[in-house]
Amino acid sequence: MGEEGSGATFALLRLRRRLVLKQCANDVQVNGLKEQRVLGSSDHVNAGADLLMDEIVSEQLTRNIQFFGMEHQKKVISSYVVVIGLGGVGSHAASMLLRSGVGKLLLVDFDQVSVSSLTGMLLQQEQMGLKVLSATGAGARVDPTRIRVADLRVSINDPLSRSVRHRLKKHYGIEGGIPVVFSLEKPTVKLLPFEGASGIEENPSEYQIVPGFRVRIIPVLGTIPAIFGQVMATYVITQLSGLQIHMEPVVNFDLDHYRVLHQRLT
Repeated sequence: MGEEGSGATFALLRLRRRLVLKQCANDVQVNGLKEQRVLGSSDHVNAGADLLMDEIVSEQLTRNIQFFGMEHQKKVISSYVVVIGLGGVGSHAASMLLRSGVGKLLLVDFDQVSVSSLTGMLLQQEQMGLKVLSATGAGARVDPTRIRVADLRVSINDPLSRSVRHRLKKHYGIEGGIPVVFSLEKPTVKLLPFEGASGIEENPSEYQIVPGFRVRIIPVLGTIPAIFGQVMATYVITQLSGLQIHMEPVVNFDLDHYRVLHQRLT
């Protein structure tokens, strides 16, 4: 994202916050004291839709309005999305959700997401009936054409997906029903070793840039997490708008099947 796009994003964020606060907060007199009353969720829907009446916001979202139509864009701007994790994937997803008109964003990041905590979050969201989309491993991948959105049960070649599937099925009896963004590509590089210049294994904590943060030993090509985030934002926005899209099914063949298909084509 260039400087111009980033500037537009932050300008829209400041403007939207100012307009929402203006439309969603009323001053009332209670026992002679001035209090601020924040409107409820139903009022937020109306206030969000009213944002499209503002010329600057409407201009910023012109292309989305042209693509979705005004009524569908109102659904997007009246929505509430929580983004958990603002790293290479989440930061790009959050930026595009904002620039696409999502009216209310809650950003959560504590840089300590583990397999167990991810499993717990997915379980809670499933039990609460919340719509959720999760990203799996973007590290050690290089092929953007193999990124897919599908149910967790069919995500393959991804150790993180496999571990989460195993935990959900073993402990909670959940085998699927959770959409995820993942790559069909097998990891192309290995984890970094915990070895110093002498070849002796070192303490993993010595690799931490900031104490308490996770150790970064997975090689990552920075563009791939960004694409993951863009894919997630696209999926979420289309779901919020009510636009019906059909994801490409996940089909995998072994080498023998590829040879058979190649022979038939030639």
